[in-house]
Amino acid sequence: MTKTIVVIGTLDSKAEEVLFARNQIVQRGYKPIVVDLSVGSKPAVQGDITCEQVVKAGGGDIHDIWGNPDRPRINKMVTDGAISEACALYNAGKLDGIIGIGGAGGTLIETDIMKSLPFGVPKFMVSSNAGARGFASRYFGTKDITMMHTVADIAGLNRMLKSLLCQAIAAICAMSEISAPLASKNGTTEKRQKTIALCELMLSAKSVQHIKKLLEDQDYQVIVFMATGVGDTAMEELIDEGFFDAVIDLSPGGILDSIIGGTRKACSQRLETAGSKGIPQVIAPGGLDFITPSRSRYKPEYDVRKRFEPDKLRLQIRSSKDELIQCARIIAKKLNKSKGPVKFLIPLKGWSRIDGPGRPLDDPEAISAFSKELRENCKPEIEVVEIDAWIEDSEFGFALVEALNGMTNKELNAGELTY
Repeated sequence: MTKTIVVIGTLDSKAEEVLFARNQIVQRGYKPIVVDLSVGSKPAVQGDITCEQVVKAGGGDIHDIWGNPDRPRINKMVTDGAISEACALYNAGKLDGIIGIGGAGGTLIETDIMKSLPFGVPKFMVSSNAGARGFASRYFGTKDITMMHTVADIAGLNRMLKSLLCQAIAAICAMSEISAPLASKNGTTEKRQKTIALCELMLSAKSVQHIKKLLEDQDYQVIVFMATGVGDTAMEELIDEGFFDAVIDLSPGGILDSIIGGTRKACSQRLETAGSKGIPQVIAPGGLDFITPSRSRYKPEYDVRKRFEPDKLRLQIRSSKDELIQCARIIAKKLNKSKGPVKFLIPLKGWSRIDGPGRPLDDPEAISAFSKELRENCKPEIEVVEIDAWIEDSEFGFALVEALNGMTNKELNAGELTY
């Protein structure tokens, strides 16, 4: 069947570029649907879905917003309306890929529209602002959006821009031919295997490799996320969309950075989504052994603490007993909302490769204080288990997998597994 590519852009300011893209899609044998996001003035040409339809879907009337200076309100109306139209096309099986063309404002609106579509749906943004410092990550956030920087401004067709648009159209058409096994037009997800979300930080890399192998030997599919504040947020979103059957969370350190204003600051739903979905979760305190304060939130008292500098850009400062007590209370409050089984395993000999006896951030008193506070604040159904091991020890990896298996009614035959 002919694949359908949705093109989003403003026909009042970028009609030449949008129509060129549409014609390229047709020439490649695909079906284009142009969604017009114009609000500045009435365009000379109409989209397949007009700006009037978009604004109406967003709760407004186009005649009330032509040239309206209230950009935040207008942009939200257009974004909401276009999201409604794009999702309706997707649910009707009329969107196999989506491409946007825009500058600073257009890129923000168009990538927000793309974010509303499920993971795996091809998304391609052609932007003159993609290379602006600090903007690109805000545009794609936690979503699977591919971005192309046009280098020169999108201000009329020229040889340079035509070349890039042809490449972009070739890319989105090819991407639409690849089936997305995790995306389904009926709102469900397809999983051939039970799928586990595994959240980690590279400071526990050996443990992650061990756990991943144990799970894969049991025919689980394991998808790994980095707990940097972005990867773990994406994981929470995908849990909410129903992608996973269980979660092993080795690195909830972003909860601690949220308290002190650190660079790994977690999203508000961190450690809550799996519980709200009722799926099993096994948690360890990886990454809670240190904080990563931003320069603007750095305090003089940090100077006297133990620290580790892996490179010239990063500084990891030992978390204090008081910070961990506060963190334990927050974590317990989040986990107490869980509708499904939860186990929290605490390795007493260190929470990362830089924590524990003989390592830079060793602080057994802080570990003990966290463990005590967490146990006292968690509801009885939540098991808090202390294990006399280091987080990188294979025995700790076995314990995590055994805990998960106990929740999912699967047995781990450790005799058949080696590492």
